[in-house]
Amino acid sequence: MFESFATRETPKRAWSRRLRGLAAALALALAATTALYPSWLPSCSSSKSQPTARVYTAIALPGMAIDAPGTVVKEGGYAKGGIHGVTRGDARLNRFEVAWNPGGDADDATARAIASAMVAKLWSGATPSITTHAVDIGGHPGTRLLAQQGDRVMVIALAACGERGIPLIVEGDAAAAEIADHMIASFTCTPDPSKDVFASEIAFAASPSWQRRAHTQVFDGPDELDVRYVGFDGTGADSVADQVQRYVAKDYQLTTPSSSRGDKAFWTGTRPVDGKPVPIAVLAWRCTEPRIAMAVVDDPTGRALDEGVAFASTGHCVAPDHSNE
Repeated sequence: MFESFATRETPKRAWSRRLRGLAAALALALAATTALYPSWLPSCSSSKSQPTARVYTAIALPGMAIDAPGTVVKEGGYAKGGIHGVTRGDARLNRFEVAWNPGGDADDATARAIASAMVAKLWSGATPSITTHAVDIGGHPGTRLLAQQGDRVMVIALAACGERGIPLIVEGDAAAAEIADHMIASFTCTPDPSKDVFASEIAFAASPSWQRRAHTQVFDGPDELDVRYVGFDGTGADSVADQVQRYVAKDYQLTTPSSSRGDKAFWTGTRPVDGKPVPIAVLAWRCTEPRIAMAVVDDPTGRALDEGVAFASTGHCVAPDHSNE
């Protein structure tokens, strides 16, 4: 939300934070899948010298596809969702999970952080060996992590598909590596720009001087100038100006009352950067009841904001794509 604008969080840091939180949820989902198929447990004690033949089925997903073995449960929409299931391994059940969330590329450190959370949840007290290497996933660079402890194996693969981060996790016996590698090799990424995770009901006039920063709701302009935008639901029948002044972060100091810039409410003001105030400008307008659009013009160097205000003034509302929800 708007408060996060003040932190200037990097896309990779935000992606790492989301995936660390996701790890606990994935661990719970993986643990829960065992309970779904109790009748399989006695049959999963076969020798590793007699590997189980697995049948993979092509699974169509929003803007992507992947092969998966066994029974698969699907949930979610284009922006975020997942599949999970279980399949026979060589000696025990192997559980898998593929998820997608707003995000981007991730590195070894992120994969190891996820593995640490997964191991703590699923392999209590274990200290597995962990190795990582780069891998191609759906035509995009990714990371594959292998965790091993005795006869237990976990593979975690991370990649991006358009503006979504994709973690794939397989946990079980030695067959987990073969299952994960088959799924990785089968993955195809076909994102739909009209359903971009960060697509918004707020749009701006095309300009070669302004380009949206990947995986964010930020347009980068000349030098350090940028425009950050957000849509939010207002409350009650108050004016756009009143709604915005309640919504903005408390450490943003806006001149009041607001003035107008065309059809938009307009403020100048400051926000703190490293303990010092830097100038900002805010433009806001109503999309539909109760949606309100807001654009913040920002330059931490303190230079003039006129070019950013001119770009933000072109902001307009378009129909939101609810398939992202």
